[in-house]
Amino acid sequence: MAETSLPTLVSAGYGGDIDEVVWAAIAPHLGAEYGVVGEGDWRVTADTTGDKRVRIAPGTAFGVGVFDTLDQEVTHTFDPISSGIRWDVLYARRSWSGGGGATTLYSAPATAAGNLPGTRVHNPGVLDDQPLALVQLTFGQTAPTQVVDLRVWQANGGATAAREQALQYLTAPGTEVWVGDTLWVRRVNASGVAEWLRDNTQAVRLFGRGEPLQGGTVDSSVKDFLIQSDAPSLTPGADGIVSVALPTPFPSGLFSVDVTLANGSAQAAAFVMYSAAAANTFYRPQRGRFSGRVLRPDGTPFTGQPFRIVYTAIGW
Repeated sequence: MAETSLPTLVSAGYGGDIDEVVWAAIAPHLGAEYGVVGEGDWRVTADTTGDKRVRIAPGTAFGVGVFDTLDQEVTHTFDPISSGIRWDVLYARRSWSGGGGATTLYSAPATAAGNLPGTRVHNPGVLDDQPLALVQLTFGQTAPTQVVDLRVWQANGGATAAREQALQYLTAPGTEVWVGDTLWVRRVNASGVAEWLRDNTQAVRLFGRGEPLQGGTVDSSVKDFLIQSDAPSLTPGADGIVSVALPTPFPSGLFSVDVTLANGSAQAAAFVMYSAAAANTFYRPQRGRFSGRVLRPDGTPFTGQPFRIVYTAIGW
């Protein structure tokens, strides 16, 4: 772990009075847990002039009621790496200990796959780490080899994140975040578990009744259904079976899937869906996946060659 003090930092929110000028600046962002204010504020970039070092741009970052403003660029140096590749997380660490509080830059190892670790400290009012970037360090390279931006901008009831990895720490139910052209919604599912839903569209009200492919009986003739479609290229195995992952698992169940062969080859003649009653439970449809067997005109499995399907899946 490595920590860098910020002597040029001005913080508001640790203790003492906040005057009207500071209040006017921070009030528009008080409904958000974390964020930065300007497009380039606290941006983390690799420093090619130092060893295992990044640059942090000036600006304002905020988290759990504290607003920190840097008036100049600062640098942070990571712990040495003895071999291979290591991912670290760079945090804005806020500590409320003592008579007031202080914000520093703090780095610690991430997971081997480059995700936020379960050891991140999140204890507002005592000690809290706001993720700023995931940084890849490679043995033999002086500059970081990758920097993944974890910043988020929140104001006027909306939020935008630089990368999907930011969703790993924006976990409060009800959170809505745009990443690129995709809206992610943090919702509580029917089992009472918080999960992310990739939701570019609103639920569509459709008629449906009976036994779906997965998820239990649809007990109402009218439900708010969700629809998603894709056109993946697939290569079946020796038995002609393919398993297709949906872009986003449906929150509660998979009602139906309509599949069309789209490769233009006469060799692949049919796509036979597996039903919920299939003997092989591995291939039973799930909220986020369905399977089928691709057949030739003579009924034998179509194997070993790529082909494309177009499907529309309906769920709820």
